[in-house]
Amino acid sequence: MKIEPWDEVSEGAPDTRRIFTVRSDVVRSRATGREHTVDRLLAPDWVNVVAITDQHEMLFVRQWRFGARTFTLEVPAGLIEPGEEPLAAGQRELLEETGYAGPDARVIGTVLPNPAFMDNKTTTIYCPRVTCVAEQQLDPMEELQVVKIPVERVERTLKEGGELATALGMVALMWWQMAR
Repeated sequence: MKIEPWDEVSEGAPDTRRIFTVRSDVVRSRATGREHTVDRLLAPDWVNVVAITDQHEMLFVRQWRFGARTFTLEVPAGLIEPGEEPLAAGQRELLEETGYAGPDARVIGTVLPNPAFMDNKTTTIYCPRVTCVAEQQLDPMEELQVVKIPVERVERTLKEGGELATALGMVALMWWQMAR
């Protein structure tokens, strides 16, 4: 059976929040002609950064996450600003969240976080040979602790579970493993 894209019939009224918009739209199946309402979460693209120091340590940030109501250990990450390229966003987020920067940053992968209802993508940046060049420059709601894990311990730390358990962080580490 050949499948085709669905037709957009109408857009619902947007419910705009601080970092995303929720909208219920009407779509039509080309196969059946039936109309259905779908909920969409419209969000900015974001970026994850896998950063490795000259001492072969990977940088993580530990922070309280309101959704899960727990601490998480994550790669540095953040929203891509309008008009900003993912590579520049990754370098900016790394510097803001950790104070580290490096000369050899590059894009190593992009994923769709949840295309069932979200319209954004996440790009992973790899930054080898980073060094501390500044103090953290955190947003008002950010309280981040920089954590360094020796590269050879990262896989074991992942397997142990615990705070290093975010899906997109794991995807970033998968991209990094494939890019090595």
